[in-house]
Amino acid sequence: MFWNEEWTREVSSEQVALVDKNGTCITYKELDEVAANLKATGVKRELVFMLTENEIGCLGGYYSVMADNMVPLLLDAKLDRALLTKLIETYQPAYLWINQKNYQEFPEYSSIFEYEGFGLLKTNFESVPLHEDLAILLTTSGSTGSPKLVRVSRQNLRCNTNMLAQNAKLTCNDIGITTMPPNYSYGMAILNMHWCSGARMVVTDATVLQQEFWDLFVENQVTNLGGVPYTYELLSHYVDFLETDYKHLRVMTQTGGKLSEQNQKEFTELFRKQGKELLIWYGQTEASGGLTYLSTERGIEKLGSIGIPFPGVEVEIISENPNDVSADASGELVFKCDSISMGYALNKEDLSKGDERNHILYTGDLAKIDNDGYLFLLGRINRLIKILGKRISLDEIEVLLKNQYAGIECACKGEDDLLEIYYAGDYKEKEITIFAGKILGINPRQIVSRKVDNIPRKESGKIDYGKLKH
Repeated sequence: MFWNEEWTREVSSEQVALVDKNGTCITYKELDEVAANLKATGVKRELVFMLTENEIGCLGGYYSVMADNMVPLLLDAKLDRALLTKLIETYQPAYLWINQKNYQEFPEYSSIFEYEGFGLLKTNFESVPLHEDLAILLTTSGSTGSPKLVRVSRQNLRCNTNMLAQNAKLTCNDIGITTMPPNYSYGMAILNMHWCSGARMVVTDATVLQQEFWDLFVENQVTNLGGVPYTYELLSHYVDFLETDYKHLRVMTQTGGKLSEQNQKEFTELFRKQGKELLIWYGQTEASGGLTYLSTERGIEKLGSIGIPFPGVEVEIISENPNDVSADASGELVFKCDSISMGYALNKEDLSKGDERNHILYTGDLAKIDNDGYLFLLGRINRLIKILGKRISLDEIEVLLKNQYAGIECACKGEDDLLEIYYAGDYKEKEITIFAGKILGINPRQIVSRKVDNIPRKESGKIDYGKLKH
């Protein structure tokens, strides 16, 4: 099986792998049996669209699909159905793994296997050629339904999973809890690093703002907790987390965007006092997860830093000005390591391609490095932003708006946690904001829509984003 033959650690078959709010416990042995039963139906190495939720049936399905050497595309179960339809038409998967409650949405497909409220539906498409190294597909821009996918190999996945598990010092005695959807690369990474360590995952769709989450957290004696920057904001301002010393909690991890210096400082100081570990990770979907880390030990001294590269990860700052050799010289952050993905896919034909990156990733982030080798992010040099840890492509939002509203002219800009939409057309600002929030799966409060007379353009006809003003 993929999970207990390819990782560097032993996994006890009798160890509990998953437990939910109802007390349902699934061991690694039982997950292996599910995978074997799925294999016995005659499934082959083909493409599977998985509409993911934090439910045992879904996560057990993910485990089994990977164990059986199938290739899943992890998608949000709440993905807009028009966007899902376009993805299905583009990639033509052999199977869908979905909640049985949603069977009626796909009457033309037949169920061939079921597990804990989820099922595998066989589609009517012919097999799509898949490269022998391809292990999993991840979306690049959250919930926009973009056909642009990240192609991750087994080597990429194995390398990154082991790096994260070793950095967090996970063992079979550890217990994690779901804090984000499994289709999010960090959510997937948390599952993988627990499974490769023979550890346990508490499965819940409750958020850190709900009492149900904390009841499960305490009842199961959770030892490690992961979150994006927004998670830490909630824990700092809306939950009495900073006033409570959970003795069973050993380590917290963070990625999905830059943590505010205030949150970094207060959590680092707290964990130093409590003898716990705060690990700040920097990573991208294209790298299957983490690339750098900052430990509690250096958290205050290197406030605002994303840390140093993991062992085996090479880093380079490529400056726009090669003659700038000052200590504060900045440039694009570039990494080289075995966890860097194979490249992108835009259609089903791309799934047969091999590694196009040569293990090198140009991040699109502007950064500098200090004399101790610690990295500091200065901003983004391309048109990508992150909202509450979710990566958003500004160009893709413009396309979606133009597809939705006839005759609209629009331009998007923004910064992390704020999307600005400028548009010219006969539409209400509130209507634009609500649509964008729904299609992206984010709170409309993170979006500002502004109606303007016209969209400024350069002589070339390209949008002049610098002149966008309300």
